Amino acid sequence: MAAQEGIPYQTLVASVLQQYASGYLKLDKFS
Repeated sequence: MAAQEGIPYQTLVASVLQQYASGYLKLDKFS
């Protein structure tokens, strides 16, 4: 799907990692 839209794979991975990091930091604040 991402390739069809012309989105670079690195950009897709970076987006996922950023979302994961953001969620991780949020969870870390609760603990």
